[in-house]
Amino acid sequence: MQYNWDWLFFLKEGYDGHIYGNLILVGLGYTIAVATSSFALAFVLGTAVGVMATIRNKFVSLIAIFYINIFRNIPLLVQLFLWFFVVPEFLSPDTGDWLKQNVSPIFFGIIGLSFFTSSRLAVQIKAGIDSLPEGMRNAGRALGMKRFQIYKYILLPAALRMIIPSITSEAMNNIKNSSVTYAIGVTEIYFQYKQLIEKTSQIVEITCIVTGLYFLLNFVTFLVLQSIEKKLTIPGLISHSNEDQL
Repeated sequence: MQYNWDWLFFLKEGYDGHIYGNLILVGLGYTIAVATSSFALAFVLGTAVGVMATIRNKFVSLIAIFYINIFRNIPLLVQLFLWFFVVPEFLSPDTGDWLKQNVSPIFFGIIGLSFFTSSRLAVQIKAGIDSLPEGMRNAGRALGMKRFQIYKYILLPAALRMIIPSITSEAMNNIKNSSVTYAIGVTEIYFQYKQLIEKTSQIVEITCIVTGLYFLLNFVTFLVLQSIEKKLTIPGLISHSNEDQL
C-alpha cells in the first residue's frame, strides 16, 4: 500500500478549529520555555550542590552527595509524578487544592526537570573542581582569601571553563528530557506530536517535522555553548574536550 504524502496538511484546520501547524508551534514554544527555565534553575542548583560536595566539611559534603544520589537515581518520569501528584497531598488540604487548581503543569515540569538535571550538573562541577591542582587553593590562602573567595574567584571559574563540553551535553539532554513532561500535561512538542498523530493519518510528515525541530534546538544549543567555550578558553588550560583529543 502506497503512503499518501501531504506536507500541506499543516496548513489545514482540524475539527476543533485549530490549524495543525500552529499546534506544533505552540509545542515548540512550551519546549523552549521548559528547557531554558529548567536548565537555568538546574545550573544554579547544580553549581551550589557541586561546590558543597567539594567542601572539606563532612556534614556539608554528605548533604550534597545525598542530594545527588536521590535526584540522579530516580527516573525523571517518577520524579515528575511525585511533584505533580504526590507533593500536593502532603500539604494542607487548602494549599494542596490551590496548587491543583491554580498552578500550571508547566511549573511542576520545570521543577522536576531542574532538580533532575541539577544533580547531573553537580557531578560535573564536582569533578571539575576536584581535577584542579591543590596549588590553586594554596595560592588563594596565601593571598589571605577566605573559602568563599577562593571558590568564587579561583576554583569555580577555572572548573566551569574546563567542563563547558560536559555542560553542553547536559543542556542538550535537558532539551530531550523536556519531552517527558507531556506525561503531566505540559503541551510541549511531544504532547502535540501525539495529539496530531491521533487526529490525522500523516504520521510520517509529523515525525519528520518533530525530529527536525528537536535536532534544530539541540544544534543551536551546541553552537551557542561552543561559542561560549571558545571565548572563555584560557591558553594553557586544558578543557575536558581537549583532553579527549589528546
